[in-house]
Amino acid sequence: FYSQFQSHQLDTENEYTTGIIVGYQGVAKGDCNIKFCYYVNNVKYTSFSGYSIKYDKFSIGDTCFVKYARSNPVNSELVKIDVNGHKVIKYKPMIRKITP
Repeated sequence: FYSQFQSHQLDTENEYTTGIIVGYQGVAKGDCNIKFCYYVNNVKYTSFSGYSIKYDKFSIGDTCFVKYARSNPVNSELVKIDVNGHKVIKYKPMIRKITP
């Protein structure tokens, strides 16, 4: 029931922000939980979102896009997009500094 409530809350009170991928851990069958941080009203939140890593090539430090519930910012998930029939997270690679 709580999961349905959270899902409904995200659908009806959705807001968007950017976050940073700070870690991940693999689970069964090529899936993983991505750890990400984001700020809402100058308050830092850290959360996990699960998905399949098979089709993404993100790195720790990349910017991710986060959907959260306006009345409960801790209720969040990573924004996913459809690429060739596969759901992947929407992210922006970190600009890597090249030093000589």
